[in-house]
Amino acid sequence: MAKSRYFTPKELIQQDLITQYGVDYCMDKIGQTTLDALDSLRYDYQRAIELLDRDKSTKDIQIIINGTWGFWRTKFKYSGVRAVDCKIGALNSAHKKFRAFDLKCKHIDVLIKLVKENSKAYHISRIENPLITKTWLHCEFSPFPDELIIFNP
Repeated sequence: MAKSRYFTPKELIQQDLITQYGVDYCMDKIGQTTLDALDSLRYDYQRAIELLDRDKSTKDIQIIINGTWGFWRTKFKYSGVRAVDCKIGALNSAHKKFRAFDLKCKHIDVLIKLVKENSKAYHISRIENPLITKTWLHCEFSPFPDELIIFNP
């Protein structure tokens, strides 16, 4: 089974999919390359916040996908992989193809900069325009991204 060092399956995958197909299948569908990229991005984001001498409490330096962590009081359930019949998002959403994740963090500006400057290293091929989606960063992963495409949702 593909594994993440920093993200649990529940943080990445809609619970309905885990129940229907199992953790191993879902994690393998995401793929080790994407999981490693997400881990690297989370690690690099934490280091960047520490270097900038910003808030250093654990809740302030984490990237959140699904869950109720950090300073948010809302429970996120559809920010990772979604079931094909999920009513959230577009019909052909990359979330439903195990390729997209909506990343949330306290210092979104730092995350956006990291992704824009290192998109190939993180295997990110597309992001939603951060000027429109101001409280999260939608990232689509690809094994061999050519260039970063920024699109309007």
